[in-house]
Order: sequence, then C-alpha cells, then structure tokens
Amino acid sequence: MVKLSETFLITLAVATLVLFSPFLDAQTLIAASAAPDLDTVAITFVNLLEEGKSEDAAELFNTNMAEALPPQKLETTWNGLIGNVGEFKEIVETRITEEKGYRVVYVTCEFAKTSLDIKIVFDEEAKIAGLWFVPTKTEGIQGIYIAALIATGISVSLWGGLVYWLSKRKWKYLALMLITLPFSTIVNLWIKKPVYDFLLSSLSVSSELSINTPWWFLLFVLFLSPINEEAIKLSPLLARQVRRMIDRSSAPWIGMALGIGFGVGEVWYLAWQFSMVPELVGYPFYYFGGFIGERMVVVFIHGVMTAVAAGGFLKGRKGLLMGYVGAVFLHALTNIGAMLYQIGLWNVTFASLYLILPIIVAFFVFEQLRKKELKDKKHKETVLFSRD
Repeated sequence: MVKLSETFLITLAVATLVLFSPFLDAQTLIAASAAPDLDTVAITFVNLLEEGKSEDAAELFNTNMAEALPPQKLETTWNGLIGNVGEFKEIVETRITEEKGYRVVYVTCEFAKTSLDIKIVFDEEAKIAGLWFVPTKTEGIQGIYIAALIATGISVSLWGGLVYWLSKRKWKYLALMLITLPFSTIVNLWIKKPVYDFLLSSLSVSSELSINTPWWFLLFVLFLSPINEEAIKLSPLLARQVRRMIDRSSAPWIGMALGIGFGVGEVWYLAWQFSMVPELVGYPFYYFGGFIGERMVVVFIHGVMTAVAAGGFLKGRKGLLMGYVGAVFLHALTNIGAMLYQIGLWNVTFASLYLILPIIVAFFVFEQLRKKELKDKKHKETVLFSRD
C-alpha cells in the first residue's frame, strides 16, 4: 500500500474545494430558494386575519395548532384583539429570530390604539406552530396594574359607597374591608394551591382540564374556590370585636364589607399573576377593559356572598352553616361559565354572557337582604317606641 504524504493530502483537499465549491454554492442556493419565505408566510397570515378569512389563515397551521386554534376560535381571538386595541391599520415591519430552536417571525402591526407584535412561530416544515400577540415595547408601569387601580377605584366607590350609604354612613363597616384585603393571596398560595397540587400528584390527574377530565375532578375544581374562599372571608367573625358589631341590621353590611375587601384583594392578586405572563407585559391599561369590568362585577358578588353567610351567623351554628352553604353555591354558580370555557365547551363569548346570570341572582339576593334589614330595623324601632 502506498503511503500518501501529508503534502499530497492537503493539495488534494485544496483542489477538491476549488473544483467543487461552485457546485456546492449552487446547491446551497437551490436549497435556500426552495425553502419557504417565512416573512411572506407571516405577512400572508396576518392579512388573512385582517380580511376575515380565518379558515384560509388556519390552513397555515401545523396539526397541533389546527386542533388548538380552529378557524372559529381564531376568528374570535382576532376579533377580541381588535375590540381591545382598535382597528387594524398596517403592517410596519417584520423581523426573524430563532428562539429555543424554532424560527420566529415578529410582524409589527399598527392598530388604532397601539402597536403590537404578532409573534408567529414556525416548525421545521414552515407551518405555524405558535401564535402570540405581544406589545412592541414596555410602557413603564405595566398596564395591568393601572387596570387594577381603576377596577379598585370603581369598586370601592360604587360598592363601598353603597354600603356606607345603606348603613347610615358608618365608617366602621368600611374599615372591615381592610381586614380581608390580603385574604385572596393567602387562600390562593397557601391553601388552594397546595391542596390542588397534592390531589394532582396523588391521583395522577392531568392539570389540563377538558371534556375528558373525570367528572368528580371537575366538581372538585369547581368547588375548590367557593369552599375555601367563603370560609376565609368569614374568619374575621372569630374576633370578638367583630362579633360585637353584628346584629340583624348590621349583618348584611358587615358581610358586604368583608366580601368587598376580599374581592378588591383578588383584583391585585390576579394583576400580579398576569404581570408574570410575558405575552401580557407592556400592554396599555385599556387593553384590559374586560378585566376591569369583570372584576368590578365580581367584587360586588363577593360582597353579596359573604353577606348571605354573615346573615346566618345570628341564627347559631345551624344558621351559619346554612348561610355558608348558600354562599358556596352562589360562588360556584358564578364560576360555571369560566369552567365550561376552560374545558372547551363554551367560547369566551358564551362564558362572558353567562356572567349575566349570577349578576342578576346577586342583585336579587342583595335586594332581599336590604328589604329584610329594613324590616328588622323598623321592627326594632317599633319595639323601642312601645316600651317608651
């Protein structure tokens, strides 16, 4: 066997590179030209959404995305975005990056109220594998916190003002709101979450809820918040100073104040949770208009639920238990719409419209409590007058 010298091998390698480099460059160019232009695909996708052609837009999805975001849901998502940020104006620019091994195209779009990046993730076959709507830049303090501040101001002014007025301007009832402000964070982080995580790990149930989730686990999730939250809202009644304040005429307003305080605390707990979602960071506050309206209503419902339970407190243990159970079921009724949306049976429109039912029920219950308080107060005044 002939032993080749190192000089010969180097010379051969150089010659091969010189001779075949044009061919290699041509092959590279051919492969590049055959690959789809991701910029074009991304722009086409956005234009299809803007034109209302959600079915054509969904054709650009891969299998997983097509299942997760069918045309109807895609159209609802886009319309919801337009409802928050205003009419679509134009595409400003695009840029391509690589994130976690995926090619990503950011399509910067101008809307009537703000500009957003439509983040489109592509798989190896140039099919859309992910879709997000993210702000183009952070605008100082996060918009969700401004939205929380607005929701707090409206809720305290409306519902706190209502309690103050109906209780004949007694500030001490409003002061009770301060007691329950941190209770939402406490019950979510240190009671509900550990219980939920323990059950998941013990029973090997998927945390992704769907129509295939066992019915008993769906019931557990539905009642997890009502059972724990209604209990912690009543805990201030264990304090002797608070118990001394309760009588037939004050029970509804004490319950309302405790529930309103909890609801306002829940506004800030949720705002904190949303602030940790990268896709929501930097959105202006008006993007969270739905959050403001929904929280404002839920704060009132929290007040009514606690008022129901507090009213039973005066009837002994049995009365307190009945009031607590009533509050738990009213709470569960409020959460049904969100549950059906989470498992995929309802879209966001139906879930939002459903909230009208618990609102009507809550106002009806509140009116009954108010009439009962007036009747008890009138009876009390009559008895005092007859004694005189």
